[in-house]
Amino acid sequence: MTHNVIFLVSLSNGETLYEGRGILAEIPGGKSAWALLTDYLISKKLEITSMSLSAPHGRRFNLPSAGNKPNFPWFKDIERPLDFNCFRAMTDSHRGGETQTFLYSVIEAIYPKYRLQMWVDDNNPDNCWSVVREN
Repeated sequence: MTHNVIFLVSLSNGETLYEGRGILAEIPGGKSAWALLTDYLISKKLEITSMSLSAPHGRRFNLPSAGNKPNFPWFKDIERPLDFNCFRAMTDSHRGGETQTFLYSVIEAIYPKYRLQMWVDDNNPDNCWSVVREN
């Protein structure tokens, strides 16, 4: 399935990978881009240092970095995520006898006691929500 909103990750070796491109290009009937990324991280002994969602019009939605030198100086003393995750969620809305389906691209930064999630509407990427969930 093609998505309007894709994830991108920066890795501990300096690489930046994009969902649907290069080693994260999905083959019909094959592994998802996230599964391909997980395999790559394990085989190369790498970690994700930052994660974002990218919309077609160039807008980016960034999670806090796990890197040692964040680009923004005011982030240098904040808690670093332990890990990252990405998934898709779908829901239906029923109004006036019509059903509308919504697809969301979700990324999350995982901390010891909570997860910071960013939900972006795949059909209208100007809509983004941030959610904090307890582990």
